[in-house]
Amino acid sequence: MHSAWMAVTTIVFFYSRPSADALTLTAPVKTTHGRAQGKVYDFGAKGKVGAFMGIPYGRAPDGEFRFQKPRPARTWRGQRRFTQYGPACYYLAQNRKEHMPPIRFDEDCLSVNVFTPLNDDSNVKSKLPIMVYIHGGAYVMGSSATVGDEGIARILATQNVIVVTLNYRTGIFGFFTTGDSNAPGNQALWDMRLALQWVNENAEVFGGDKKNIMLFGQSAGGSATHALLMSPTTKGLFHKAAPMSGSTGENGITQPSVIRSQMLNLAKYLGFKPTNESSTKDTNIELVSFMRQVEPSKLALNGALSVNYNYSGNGQFKLIPVYDNEFLPGTLEKLKAGIHDVPLLTGNTEYEALAFFGKENVYEAAIGMATYYTKGDSMLAKTAMDYFVDKSLPKDSVEFMKQCILVVSDIIFNKDIYSLALQSAQKKNPVYLYTFKYFKPTPATQRYPFQGAMHCSDLQYLFGLNENEVYEPDLDDVIVSDQLSTYFVNFAKFSNPNGQNSEQKWEPVSDEATKPQYMSIDVNATQLHPVFMDGRMEKWNEINQQVNSARTFTRVSTLLLSMYSFSGATTQRMFV
Repeated sequence: MHSAWMAVTTIVFFYSRPSADALTLTAPVKTTHGRAQGKVYDFGAKGKVGAFMGIPYGRAPDGEFRFQKPRPARTWRGQRRFTQYGPACYYLAQNRKEHMPPIRFDEDCLSVNVFTPLNDDSNVKSKLPIMVYIHGGAYVMGSSATVGDEGIARILATQNVIVVTLNYRTGIFGFFTTGDSNAPGNQALWDMRLALQWVNENAEVFGGDKKNIMLFGQSAGGSATHALLMSPTTKGLFHKAAPMSGSTGENGITQPSVIRSQMLNLAKYLGFKPTNESSTKDTNIELVSFMRQVEPSKLALNGALSVNYNYSGNGQFKLIPVYDNEFLPGTLEKLKAGIHDVPLLTGNTEYEALAFFGKENVYEAAIGMATYYTKGDSMLAKTAMDYFVDKSLPKDSVEFMKQCILVVSDIIFNKDIYSLALQSAQKKNPVYLYTFKYFKPTPATQRYPFQGAMHCSDLQYLFGLNENEVYEPDLDDVIVSDQLSTYFVNFAKFSNPNGQNSEQKWEPVSDEATKPQYMSIDVNATQLHPVFMDGRMEKWNEINQQVNSARTFTRVSTLLLSMYSFSGATTQRMFV
């Protein structure tokens, strides 16, 4: 009886909704651009949180400023209310659920949302740590609204941290480039940098500590966090980082010429006719001018549907960060070597790629994805599948499908996360590695080959919002949400997920580790494990060696065969 009452009490206390009274406004704060008021969330015993929604940090990147770096927002006179999300940057939104906030699109979309505790506790006098979150969406979709507001306020901000979420340009608007000053590229990353500058300049008016800023993001947001960690332009703007289920490896960055070629093909599809295509300079000027005149909704639509139009010649259309001479200069190896020396918290979900599979033809789909995400390297993809997948198992068995999906998870996510953790561990600051394993089946998850923690499974436990269905937590959900959010909040506060008085000891990755330990996060089973992903990452070294040896053998055989053929032909001519 007592334990049941405690369970119900825990859920009600943890998941209590804010009061449904008429909108209550915060006291005004004076930002660098003008006076602002937000709305108040009242969670009873958990406290009150001020939510300042849609504060502009950048001007509208439209007209001649489309495809250019962002500019700081204009100041405003008087006092403005910020109680709703600002418009989202353009992307193709499909199948929006009724429980999600409606989306307004506009090129004037560069805004932040600030969630800050309204603390009446006289004991809390110190400035609060700040958590800045970058949303995911494969760099082509999403906005700050996709992670919600009330859940962030309730789960995170009530733990005496300030949380900032932000919009940035996605897709064509965020990554179109000609490789020169006409469209330099990496607009999305420059947006994030400007948002971080805004946070630094305005931290104190919200009660925050500008010397204790944590940057974190999930999926493409995790990749962006890694990119910002490698950029020489962002040093000092944040002091710790937590890329979740995402990092920037070979698949996450490309040359400007690759995107320019795709954009040129897309523009031609939309009616662009270059005057003199042999002149790259002239074509770039005309191309950018043409793309600036296309309606933003049309650009978003065609960018999202581009795979059907085969713009790049191989059926794929990828808009991602590019190497440049400023934000991401040099090679990937040099960028990784120059990563900021800050504390790092990073990890994955147990079956990341499960989210991309249906129940049918799992093996065939895995081969296809493995080949695509190794840049068409069918030999590497097949060797990996042969190495990890037991083909004696029935194809419809859960174990067989798990083995297939883990290979794809490794290629898209796990290998680069592992590499980031090991490389960062060589610096002086600590690195904490995790795998999120908790999963609760729901009607929306029945379409997958099996049930397990997949890409994005962790988000609802940090933000209290599920895009696919209404999130109605039970006691296990609450326990996991409390664990996960406490780890992230502790990391924001202390650069250590253990906090100051934790019984659970999460040890950092050793700088001498060849098989790093990690925290397995699951309900009633969260514990430190000795080897990340059961040693799979080390086995990839063996696979790469096999493939390289096979390629060397093939090249040598081809060379010897050609030499033999040439020698035979020469000898034959001598005796004619």
